Amino acid sequence: MRTISAENYKLIKSSMLKIMSVICAAVCALAGYAVSTLSGAAINTQGLNDQAAQTVETLSNFSGFAAMFSFTQLSQIITILCAVFAGMYIVSEFDRGTVRNALSTGTSRTSWFLGKVYSQSVVTLWFTVETAVIFILTTAVFQGWGQPPMDNAAGNFAVFFLMALLQALGYSAIFLTIAFVIRGVGGTVGIGIAIIVLEQFLTLILQAFHSDILNRVSDNLLYSIYARMNSWRGPVLTGRFAALAIPAAAVLAATLAIAYATFLKRDVK
Repeated sequence: MRTISAENYKLIKSSMLKIMSVICAAVCALAGYAVSTLSGAAINTQGLNDQAAQTVETLSNFSGFAAMFSFTQLSQIITILCAVFAGMYIVSEFDRGTVRNALSTGTSRTSWFLGKVYSQSVVTLWFTVETAVIFILTTAVFQGWGQPPMDNAAGNFAVFFLMALLQALGYSAIFLTIAFVIRGVGGTVGIGIAIIVLEQFLTLILQAFHSDILNRVSDNLLYSIYARMNSWRGPVLTGRFAALAIPAAAVLAATLAIAYATFLKRDVK
């Protein structure tokens, strides 16, 4: 409890977290406004393939309810912020000697490590909630709520949000592991952003040239944890929540185990 209380105090007082929250809010609000300006516009879909035409149709009827199931389009913002936080918050404690001081006062390595996992998880939850709320509310202000795209929209959104959070936590666990292995701000942030960019690049390549492969890969449960959920029609809302959540938990556990083992074996200077 003492470790958690200390982490809560650090997060509340963190000016870096406040600045990152403002940046996240501004980007999400601009995204909501930008999407809203496209809604209702008469866009010619002639010559577009089926996927592109469907995307245009979705945008032309965008509303607050539609934004509920589209906020993960901004998931790159969440993952980049989580990478920056892991690099600047976790690694900085090694650089400042905070870790050494904490261990010298009797705090166990396990307790300290769990405190950092707690901080990273809380920040990931915060950015996910902030992204969803601001994007949805901004869209609703400019376009209204519209009609729910399905029955029990609130319940389905809760499931959708939980899977989006699991996706973000998966990335955070990877970034946390990188932070413990690299112990460098630039390296952690750089590798984290490189992973995000590489994922997007490979996805675009597969969509453009090998959509059949992408469809097969997307059906794989492990990949689906990190796959972009492009709409409410995704597998999350078709009764596969448990099937996706179990491997997600396994990936999180394996990644954190690597970080923990690395922290136990390496000296703290």
